[in-house]
Amino acid sequence: MADRLHLDYNKMLEEVKSHSNDSVEAHNIYISCTFSGYLLALTEDYEYYTSQELTPRISEKLIQLYDFKKFNDEITPLDDDEEQEKPVKTRKITGKAINIADCPYLAIVDIDIDKKLSEEERNLIRNELLEKIYQSELNVALVKTGHGGLHIYCNMDPLILFAGNSMVKKITTEKYDVDIFACIDFNESKRCVVLPDSRIKDFEYDTVNKRQQPKQPNQIFKYEKLGKNQIKFDKMKDLDVISQVFEVLGFDIELIKYHEQPEQDDKASQDVNMTKYQAEILINGLNNLIIHNYAAKSEKETTLFKLFSSINGMKAIADVDLQWINEVYNKISQIQGLTIKARSNFDRTRIKLAERSCTPHYIEKLVRLTNE
Repeated sequence: MADRLHLDYNKMLEEVKSHSNDSVEAHNIYISCTFSGYLLALTEDYEYYTSQELTPRISEKLIQLYDFKKFNDEITPLDDDEEQEKPVKTRKITGKAINIADCPYLAIVDIDIDKKLSEEERNLIRNELLEKIYQSELNVALVKTGHGGLHIYCNMDPLILFAGNSMVKKITTEKYDVDIFACIDFNESKRCVVLPDSRIKDFEYDTVNKRQQPKQPNQIFKYEKLGKNQIKFDKMKDLDVISQVFEVLGFDIELIKYHEQPEQDDKASQDVNMTKYQAEILINGLNNLIIHNYAAKSEKETTLFKLFSSINGMKAIADVDLQWINEVYNKISQIQGLTIKARSNFDRTRIKLAERSCTPHYIEKLVRLTNE
């Protein structure tokens, strides 16, 4: 979420480089202070959004829904006046939706109750879940979905790194599946969530007319606001975090956390069989490497997590000391293939992974692939 804060990354990088010749102690103090400032900015940003009522949090970029569909093929925001003024002769407005990536720090727990169950059975399951929420006095916004499921609006947990904007079927039971939608990366592809008071129909593909047609033209499903408290859905604010929701419902929060594992190869379980000279050659061979902050797109690219874990693994090499490791990190920071996000998170990630290491032989693989 840092990009939304309009932080001056170039200035931050210049400041970091200006301290590259400091003593280890002075450099660590500077990094700690920089990291503290970064965390303060994120904390203030988090509090700014989460203290707002739901309406301003979700109304900035509403998406119009037509003809009882759960999505809009054109994805036209309601604030696009030119598009909204164009006459729509054959379409009927039947609801609204949000793209979760446009809603900072908002999370929605989507409990999709098995549609094969009878309406009575679905109501019973939903009411059991609601009773747990009501008894716990969770401060969340609740919506009954078109097919009798449940949307639970809550805040992201600032202490948890999520796996992505859309986490489908992270929990599966005989009665229901649980999806999680959260604003992790606002540059990620759109994930629309239907808002309350919207009406939908079930569609199927008509092979004759080659288009989607309603299964039952007269059957309409509505998304409805729920809740026992006196505060209206739109006015709710300071929502509880998703980890509290999971605790109340008995779900395992570990299932939606982002867990990146260091690259393992055939030598991963062996002792480090590498000299300091060989390690230097490998580090100097990384100039063509593309380094991402979060996820690599191919074997010829890597992430800060994997690369830093492998560099830390070089501490086990004979004659390698902390000064040499610092010089390695300084070389890595100057690689042209660092993405913008990777550069902005370079020092923070290094501190975070200071105690994590894996085989440095992974770097051998990177050098081989990027210099073929």
